[in-house]
Amino acid sequence: MADYTVISSVSRSILELLSSRMVPEVLRSADSIALSSPDEKGDMQLYVYLYHISECREIKQDYQRYGLGPDLRMQDSRFLYLYYQFTAMASSEIRFRALEEQNILGKVIQTFNDNHSIEIQDFSGQNRPPEQGIPVSMIPLTQEEISKIWSGLQQKHKLALYYRVGPVELESELLAETKRVTEAVFEMEES
Repeated sequence: MADYTVISSVSRSILELLSSRMVPEVLRSADSIALSSPDEKGDMQLYVYLYHISECREIKQDYQRYGLGPDLRMQDSRFLYLYYQFTAMASSEIRFRALEEQNILGKVIQTFNDNHSIEIQDFSGQNRPPEQGIPVSMIPLTQEEISKIWSGLQQKHKLALYYRVGPVELESELLAETKRVTEAVFEMEES
């Protein structure tokens, strides 16, 4: 089921994917990737920040779930887009810091270029075949949109990457009783 934990499952899967592709080649350890906003203080090299969640309005859900019985129907699912910011924070000398951060971000781009979707281990409620995973795509933001994100963090602008993950299905846990049509009456009138 793609229940309320689907959002954290996506975040955890992103961390696992990045860790598997970046440690130890680019990052010291898996502990140097944080699911946190970049304004948090710590000894992290890569911050993965879920900065926005929006509804995917392109998908309208209106179907009955199978296996619930003849008189039960589940409330429609909500489909979401998850927006992530990836920020590198190098701890090397100032003259090498920018190069190290660019290497980290370059590896993030390469990882998502090689993996256009992420697979989630924790649930099986997606409407797409599980082998396809959830799409991940880089989003082009304007300088104004980027500035709003950083001003919301109350931090000076820093080079970062912005990706959208989804649509992700979040199923309802509400069940409604339904009655099946058992009889149809048709009347015709002559005019």
